[in-house]
Parts: sequence; structure tokens; C-alpha cells
Amino acid sequence: MNSLSKYLYNIGERHVKFAARGFKPEYWDIFQDAIEYSLTDHIATLEDFDEKQKADAIAAWRKLALYVITHLKRGFNDLMAKENHHKH
Repeated sequence: MNSLSKYLYNIGERHVKFAARGFKPEYWDIFQDAIEYSLTDHIATLEDFDEKQKADAIAAWRKLALYVITHLKRGFNDLMAKENHHKH
């Protein structure tokens, strides 16, 4: 998991260059909501899962999405702060 968090952090840093093209930090939350919505919608259609299994699967995917987005945001925010600090 440590190597995954560093990888996600680096991806977040790479998104700083997209800020000049219109990328906004709130897009991370929109992306997380989209992941959760689409997976929840898909899991609800699984006929071989009972309601508890569906709820457990949704909870697991939410945790994973939060983990991913948290590390992307950290990389993005840290590098943005560094670049803004160097400008002033």
C-alpha cells in the first residue's frame, strides 16, 4: 500500500500542470462521487449478492475510492502550495 500511495501522490502532482488548462481541485470530489455512484448502481444489479453483501461491497468500494482520491489530492495540493509559495 505504501508504494500505491506514493504512485497516487505522484499522479496528483502531475495534475498541477492541468490547472493551467482548467483543472480545478473540486474535480477530485466530483470524480469520487462519480466512482461511488456508478459502483453503487452496478452493485445494486448483482443478482448473486444478498443485501448484506451488496452493502459490504459498496462500503469497500467507498473506502477504496476515498483512499485513491485522498492521495491524489495530497500530491496535487502539496505541489500547488509549493509552486504558489515560490511565486511569492
